[in-house]
Amino acid sequence: MLVIAAPTAYSNQPTKIALQSLVGRFTSETADDVAATWYAPAPPNGNPEFNVTLIGQVMHCTVAGTTAAVYEYSSKRSQLVGGNGAGPFDGYMFVFLHQGFAYALRLEGTGGVDPQAPQDAKAILGSWTWTVSP
Repeated sequence: MLVIAAPTAYSNQPTKIALQSLVGRFTSETADDVAATWYAPAPPNGNPEFNVTLIGQVMHCTVAGTTAAVYEYSSKRSQLVGGNGAGPFDGYMFVFLHQGFAYALRLEGTGGVDPQAPQDAKAILGSWTWTVSP
């Protein structure tokens, strides 16, 4: 996982952008299926403070030529590794698949996300390419 702190000019600090590889192989799932596992309620033995509340509906987009899913969320605790404790936190998570592996870009801020942050996240995703293996 790569976590980047946002520029100090952003509102709702701390705001972070994280690129991550999701654990597992996803050979028959869609990006929507994988995204749904991240906003589902915590299992009975999980910590409910890490539950994510889906805001609106899952939207669709494309990342590096593959279908992707994006959703907006809020949570009591940061969803990022190394995130600061108590929130509330609001953010977006983009999920995309490539050759059976799932990847995500998560954008999260305390109490909201600066209006420039989604544009910066889209620029990162817009520059994404896959290396073609012979």
